[in-house]
Parts: sequence; structure tokens; C-alpha cells
Amino acid sequence: MTKPAAEPWRDLRPGTLERHPDDGWIRATPLPLGSWMQAALAGVADAMLPHGEAGAPVDAATRDEICLGLRRTMRYMAPLSRFGLLLLLVVFDLAPIWRGVGMRRLGGLAPARAAGVLDGIAHSRLTLLRTALTALRAAILTNYYDLPSVHQQIGYDPIAFMRARIALRERLVAGGEAGPEDAP
Repeated sequence: MTKPAAEPWRDLRPGTLERHPDDGWIRATPLPLGSWMQAALAGVADAMLPHGEAGAPVDAATRDEICLGLRRTMRYMAPLSRFGLLLLLVVFDLAPIWRGVGMRRLGGLAPARAAGVLDGIAHSRLTLLRTALTALRAAILTNYYDLPSVHQQIGYDPIAFMRARIALRERLVAGGEAGPEDAP
């Protein structure tokens, strides 16, 4: 009987949160976009991101970090999905024009007015339009809620949570019991 091939992830203790150096994971380079598409992404992101009391203040540097995260995410998408997301960026960036609100792209409006344009679309009678907006909003807000500054503001500490779950697992494997304090 032959010995099974070595599995590099087996070398890590369950108590670590580190990636194994041999797992082959590398961070994607951002999808290259032209200046027009970068402006469309920034304009749509500005309109969708919370401002003021609704969320962490989003300055231009934070918005750019969110856009960079989305461009990295697009590298992992199937080509047709990536094309669809880019098409949605164009459609919603031009929403003020086709909605008859003005002759400027979404990024050319004040953030509150741009958000109002998208809110109008969110209440549209056209299900396809509402669903498309929800998909684009999810792609942008996923990157927003992944920022450590947002975690801190909303009181979310994923590292502490993961460490607590790992400690629970180790306790259970060792024959311990789960208590009411272990419920997520």
C-alpha cells in the first residue's frame, strides 16, 4: 500500500489564521480600466457608499481603495460576469442622462443627488433594472464592508471571532463541551 501524497495544509495547526505558503494563492492584480471606466466606477461608488451618519466617512482615498478591491475581484470573475459588471457600471453611470435628471454622468453630480438617482432606480417598476442595481451595489458594498476602518466603526472584529471559533473547535476535539457562551 502506498502512502498518500502529502497535503501541505495539514502542516498548519488549526489555531493559526495564516495561509499556508504552498497553497498557491496570490492576490490578483487589479483589472486594468481606462480613465473613462475608472471615472464611471468612482462615480457609481460615490453614489452608493454611505456618507455622514449612515456610515464611515468615505473620502476619495477610501473610495479608491474600494474601487481597487472591486477591480481585483473582477480578475476572479468569469469573463461574461466581468463584462456584465462593466456594462452595469456604464449603464448606471449614465443613469442621470437616460432618466432625464441632467446631462452629466453620475460622478458629475453631488453625492446626495447621485444617490437619489440610484434610489429612484431602486424603486423602479422594472424588476430587471432593480436587480441589476442590487448586483452592482453588492459588488461595491462588499469591498466597503471589508475595510478595517468600517469593521471598527460597526463593532465587528472578525479576527477575534475566528480565534474564538478555532478555540471552540480545539476544545470540542479534545473532548470538551460547548456552552451557551459559544453560540455565535
